[in-house]
Amino acid sequence: MIGLFMADGESFIEGEILVADIVPTNSSRRELNLSALSTIAVSVVFLLLAVSFGEAIVGSLNEELE
Repeated sequence: MIGLFMADGESFIEGEILVADIVPTNSSRRELNLSALSTIAVSVVFLLLAVSFGEAIVGSLNEELE
């Protein structure tokens, strides 16, 4: 597209008008939300495993020390 636009004050310059393609933000936001939720889910699973196995390891070490 070619059109006129103002440069300084009342002078007009003829130039090419660029049209940008708009990328929908919903898909990228959805992907980021999915990544964040997966990361949180994996973190919670590892925390639960650490709590359950941590208590067992500490208990067995205490028995060996006594």
